[in-house]
Amino acid sequence: MSIGLGHLRMRPDDFWRMTLPEFFAACDGYLESRGVRKAGRVTAPTRAEVASLFAQLDDQGRLKSNG
Repeated sequence: MSIGLGHLRMRPDDFWRMTLPEFFAACDGYLESRGVRKAGRVTAPTRAEVASLFAQLDDQGRLKSNG
């Protein structure tokens, strides 16, 4: 809500009627107007990448120590 009503300065009625694709497009346009460029299409991590990340965590979700 803070992005739509604050940064994008949308009227509440317009914000609540907007679809998610419309909202994301508005956010992209806002960021582009501020000089932020998209790096390209973001893809989901593979199962192997997720497993590798989880292997770095202990049972409490903290990074395992190297020593």
